[in-house]
Amino acid sequence: MEWGRGQSIRLLLKYAGIQFTDKGYANPMDWNSGKFTLGLDYPNILYYIDHDLKLIQSIAIMRYLGKKHGLSAISEPQRDVQYMAAQQLQDVLQGLAAIMYGPGDGEANPRPISLALSSLSWIFILAYNVLDILRLYAPESVAKHPTIGQYLDIFEALPAIKA
Repeated sequence: MEWGRGQSIRLLLKYAGIQFTDKGYANPMDWNSGKFTLGLDYPNILYYIDHDLKLIQSIAIMRYLGKKHGLSAISEPQRDVQYMAAQQLQDVLQGLAAIMYGPGDGEANPRPISLALSSLSWIFILAYNVLDILRLYAPESVAKHPTIGQYLDIFEALPAIKA
C-alpha cells in the first residue's frame, strides 16, 4: 500500500471504478523539465487532469472527484462538515508527518473523528488514508482505540478496494 497525499486520490478513483494513469517522477529533473508543459496554473507534483480541468492540491482534487462521482454530501451543511473534517484530517496528517520525519520521539495521540455521514464519501477515503498511516507508525495508538481498527478493516473489505 502506498501512502502520502496522493493515496487518498488513488483510493477514491479505485473505489469509483475510474481508470487513471498514476504518473510518478523518480527523478526530480523529469518533473522540473516537464511541469510547465502541463498547463497547470500552479505547477505542483500532485495534480489531476480531467479533460480541460487541471487541478492541484489534494483536498481540491478530492472535493472535485467526490462531487463528480457521487461521493460528496448533498446538503450544504453536510458539505461544510466534510470540509471541516478534511481540514482536521490534514492537520492530523501533518502531525503524523512531523512524528515520522522529524527529530525526537513524539507520541501520537489521535482523537476520535466524527464524520457525521451515513454513506461513503470522499472524506471517508481521506480518513482511511490518514488512519492507515497512523496504524503503520503508531500501531499502539490504533490498538488503544478499537473503533479505528474496525474502521480500517471495514474500509479494506470494500469490494472495490479489496480488488
